[in-house]
Amino acid sequence: MKRTPILEPKCIGLASYGKKPSVELDDDTIFFPCANHILQLTIDEENYFLRSSSAKISEIYEQYKDKINSADNCELFYDTPFHDVTYEYNKADGKWYLVDQGIGYEN
Repeated sequence: MKRTPILEPKCIGLASYGKKPSVELDDDTIFFPCANHILQLTIDEENYFLRSSSAKISEIYEQYKDKINSADNCELFYDTPFHDVTYEYNKADGKWYLVDQGIGYEN
């Protein structure tokens, strides 16, 4: 991994959910990309915008596993109108870890 995982994520400030993002994504985690939510997979600086109605982590991995396994760096960016998060893939254990929290989180 190129970045250090965030072990103590901040709470959502602008959104009304008041919920912290997961430090580690499990295979059953589902994202819901839509018109206002962007799910972007970056593999060695090549971007893939995932536009299905729902995207499960295990399905994303299966679809891109050859590229992910041969990559030096792989990140998943999820952007919504109220907050955004970035996860990085760790080849050593095959897990996605929270590495950045953008807009919408308390400082």
